[in-house]
Amino acid sequence: MQIIVNARFLCTRATGVQRFAFEISRHLKRIDPSIKFISPHNIQQEAWADELQAITVGHLTGHLWEQIDLAHYLRKHPDSTLLSPGNTGPLFHKKQLLVLHDVAFLTNPKAFTWRFRIFYQLLIKRLSRRVACILTVSDFSRKEILSFYPYLEEKIHVVYNGITRFPRNLSQYVGQPYFLVVGSLDPRKNIPFILRTYSMLPKNNRPLLKIVGGRGKTFKKELFPDIPSDVEFVGQANDYVLARLYKNAKALLFPSIYEGFGLPPIEAMSFGTPCLVSDISVLHEVLQDAAIFLDPHDPDVWIEAMQSILNDKELRLHLREEGLRQSQRFSWETSAKQVYQHLKGITIP
Repeated sequence: MQIIVNARFLCTRATGVQRFAFEISRHLKRIDPSIKFISPHNIQQEAWADELQAITVGHLTGHLWEQIDLAHYLRKHPDSTLLSPGNTGPLFHKKQLLVLHDVAFLTNPKAFTWRFRIFYQLLIKRLSRRVACILTVSDFSRKEILSFYPYLEEKIHVVYNGITRFPRNLSQYVGQPYFLVVGSLDPRKNIPFILRTYSMLPKNNRPLLKIVGGRGKTFKKELFPDIPSDVEFVGQANDYVLARLYKNAKALLFPSIYEGFGLPPIEAMSFGTPCLVSDISVLHEVLQDAAIFLDPHDPDVWIEAMQSILNDKELRLHLREEGLRQSQRFSWETSAKQVYQHLKGITIP
């Protein structure tokens, strides 16, 4: 059986969905070197593409590439099994495993344009009926997907995210202490809230605030007009830079209102970094008792928690130990093996 991976994720910036797609792909390649990774030509993640030995086909990009160029390629390989790890895939190919990370376009419609919402509603409704198998990344997401698409009960399964093997031979950090935020401009990430909350901390007794993600200066201006001088926008970070930021942070602040899984906290925990996170059900599922859970709309509880992290050594050590223990539950190797078993189990009469 030939397995083909829809590698359109190589053509967009790296967020949690793209990280899942790449890590699952690289570990699948180790399990089965015969797997092919098919991508559009407009690759952004060149290092990933080189590692996967991605094959570019067609002249289109985006969803059009998926529905036309990829579909044309698959017609030449009708017996192949397709993995689409990034929420969408070609409608016509039934022998397909789709990874649907969440249904935020239905639960948080204000975060998306009306065109995007309508397109996704039409596409996911049809695609979910046609594909042979669907995976999602948490029990929370599975239940939420089934609340909109109850007919998927028999073919939707959970495979958790893993933790990237970040570089560990990191240079020593000698700068000022800092809190870390990892997130995009997506309104669900709630970054303006944490900026406003941080600005309420006493200036003479607060660490820096470093924000990873977004688009540098543009990101900064769009988020908050009066940025405190001790806020640093890092922009996109490679694995080495991100690992160093995780390892040396006083705490990761993760005020997200909605997640399908929530990868940054579990990554930060793998470095022993304390995590202050939103009190939402999916983060309880993933992090259990290894984080401090806070109302993502109440700045006072975040201020109190940040001050506790700075002043309470025993609390920091407790969160470090619990976080390291919890992070060991997640492995890309294990997740890739589960995905591979689902792929091998797909049969179309």
